[in-house]
Amino acid sequence: MTSEQLLILSTVINFSVVVLILYKAGRTPAIEFFQGRSKEISTFVNEARSVSAQARQEKEKWAAKLSGAPEEMRKAHLDTEASLKRYSEGTLARANGEAKRISEDSKVVIQAESQRAKRRLRQQIARESISQARAYLDNHVESADNHKLLTDYLERVSHGHAG
Repeated sequence: MTSEQLLILSTVINFSVVVLILYKAGRTPAIEFFQGRSKEISTFVNEARSVSAQARQEKEKWAAKLSGAPEEMRKAHLDTEASLKRYSEGTLARANGEAKRISEDSKVVIQAESQRAKRRLRQQIARESISQARAYLDNHVESADNHKLLTDYLERVSHGHAG
């Protein structure tokens, strides 16, 4: 054998011994490492699948809500319009009732003021009539006749025939 062949043979034998040592000594830790790593990767994949499924469910839920949103908005709009109409009608009814009450109260006040004005007018007319009668009697009736009129009146009043 030549020195080159011996060198190649020694290199192959050295390599084989290193591989054999690594195989015997490193096999169990390598297997454990790769098994552990495989389990970690499997756990991450399962978690990713779970999160993905949850995300899909959430997406579907929001898609359903989004697809129903125009109808929900239309219903809310109709409800709002109906509510405003009821409020408007109620307000108008209350305003009409208040206007009617004010009108009736005004009629009562007008009647009372009218009665008061008539009473004052009668009193003024009575005072003016008495004043005119006194002036007429003072100017046209003599004191003896005046005394006779007063006596006749007092007799009628005392017997309840005045008027």
